[in-house]
Amino acid sequence: MNKRAVGESSPFSRRIAAEIDRAVVLSKYPASTIIAEAGMSRNYFYKRIRGENPFNTNDIDRLCQILGEDPVDIVQRASRLTVVGSRPTRPLVRKPVDLEEHIDWNQAAAYRDDEPDVDDHTA
Repeated sequence: MNKRAVGESSPFSRRIAAEIDRAVVLSKYPASTIIAEAGMSRNYFYKRIRGENPFNTNDIDRLCQILGEDPVDIVQRASRLTVVGSRPTRPLVRKPVDLEEHIDWNQAAAYRDDEPDVDDHTA
């Protein structure tokens, strides 16, 4: 199988790289030790930290094992908008739904007629 270049990192991949970089900085180990332990070259690691290429899931898993991090936590933190001015790649809120298209008003009225009125004290 031929290897293909994956190209520049997406905004989400750059946030993943930023979270990995943060975890490396906060760890008690020098970056060079973590990189060597992960079996990566410095060039490979830092190209990903700079956003030139994305980390793959195996990279993230291996680095997280070394750093004592849960890969899911890295991804969750990266999913949040942590930088002022950053924009999501898709809307945070879905487009408002037109209720007229989704409500069967006859069915809603029939359901309502089955319920006693709140002010009806005879029920």
